[in-house]
Amino acid sequence: TVLGTETSTVTGASVTLAAATGITGLALATDEVTATTTVGNIGLSIDPTAGTTSVTLHDATSGAGNVTVTTNESLTVKHASAGGSSGALVLTASGDLLIADGAGSGVRGGYSLALDAGGTLLIEGTADAANTVTFTSSNAFILPTSASYQALNMVIDSDTNVVIDETVTMGGSSFEVRSGGNITI
Repeated sequence: TVLGTETSTVTGASVTLAAATGITGLALATDEVTATTTVGNIGLSIDPTAGTTSVTLHDATSGAGNVTVTTNESLTVKHASAGGSSGALVLTASGDLLIADGAGSGVRGGYSLALDAGGTLLIEGTADAANTVTFTSSNAFILPTSASYQALNMVIDSDTNVVIDETVTMGGSSFEVRSGGNITI
């Protein structure tokens, strides 16, 4: 287990953390992060070094536990997952949030997934969970419809516009869209 306190900060150009039973309470001053646990939660707050406006999350995976990653900057996520039937994956960026595309990329919550962007939320890779998926964007949001969603419930919330270009295929029947502007289907 890697445990931090309110004053624990790990600094480096790239930080890799691995623990069997959890990684929590750490503030990271870095541009690139990888954090994995076999079981247990991951809780990270990332504030990159001065002059850096974006963080890359290469991997944040818990085999059985919740994963929460927050940053005051933009965040590019290559892979993240919260395993187990109750695993919640929460990714929050004050700036833009990009879920990258590519081999082995994407984000998955065992039970739920929440993506929250203070700027633009852009999902190029896969993003899903067994029960509830929530996409929140301060800017216009375009729902990727080329993928099927297994989630039973989906919530989309944008301060401006929401665009859904094609048919949405999902595993359940609860589909909620909230917009501070237009909703285009």
